[in-house]
Amino acid sequence: MNSLLYLRGRRMWFVPDLSIWGVSAATTITFVAVESVQGSVRIEVSQEPLGQATQSVSYADLIDHRGNHLPASITEPKVLIQPKSLDRAYLVGRESGAGFSVARDISASGPVTADIVVIEMG
Repeated sequence: MNSLLYLRGRRMWFVPDLSIWGVSAATTITFVAVESVQGSVRIEVSQEPLGQATQSVSYADLIDHRGNHLPASITEPKVLIQPKSLDRAYLVGRESGAGFSVARDISASGPVTADIVVIEMG
């Protein structure tokens, strides 16, 4: 099977027991700021997340089930998350070539342990 995946140009990594401690922002606040400097007025509209931060994960920091480090960059990655408990863990946003962001359910009592599968799609 590994030879077939290699010939098709797709690689896969299984990363067991990733501890997910990040929590997605509970809400986002939109605000307007008005600034006047030397007669010039500027209006700024912005959004800021309130709550704790998500967890950023780099592929180079992960070790697969065989003890090998993942490459620093992966072409068109897809990340699958399988929590090992009833508490949810999920991907935040989209995967990038260098890593991804994850978060756990805010109602979880602490970090959530999950198995991760990283697939190179392209």
